[in-house]
Amino acid sequence: MAEGIELLELYSELAAELNESSFLREIREGRSTTFQLLGGPFRAVREGGPSAEAMKAFLLTFRLFDQDRDGLSFKKMRELYGKLPVSQDLVNETELICQYVDRYLEGPSPFVIAGESIERRKLLRVWMYGKLAHVNADKREILEQWKVDRDVEPLFQYEFESILIPITQAIFWMRQVNMRAIKQLKARKQVAAPADA
Repeated sequence: MAEGIELLELYSELAAELNESSFLREIREGRSTTFQLLGGPFRAVREGGPSAEAMKAFLLTFRLFDQDRDGLSFKKMRELYGKLPVSQDLVNETELICQYVDRYLEGPSPFVIAGESIERRKLLRVWMYGKLAHVNADKREILEQWKVDRDVEPLFQYEFESILIPITQAIFWMRQVNMRAIKQLKARKQVAAPADA
């Protein structure tokens, strides 16, 4: 139980760090994004929106919630809540969050490339691990196949950022569930302590 509490507390701490990020602050301040679409040859020029530095700093923490190895992903939270001695309401709410995230990421992005409708999960992972947070060879190869050059890159970047927002909201939702779970687990631990003494 102590290990579970520790993981939930780490999740909450990192989610709070995301919430205080300059990337989200810039979005909340209403830094709107506009595009100039230029012809001959076609080129998208982005104006406004959060800074590249703020977004890259945000990703250092955000990716921890995407990778299973750190135990903080939605998949790992679902598994953890299946083992923790917490109320069924919290288990059900965790499942609801995970289903929401899965449905959202399985949905299509606006991009259809060579006849393939690119789902949000694929765009998120390819862009994050092939372009920004890592330089994964497999993901970079997919970017090359998609022919994402400097002329259309701003459109992909904008869509990537748009996908981050609902997932981040789900992370905050999960944080609220975790806070209630921590309270339950600590109360349970205190009740069990006198019996162990």
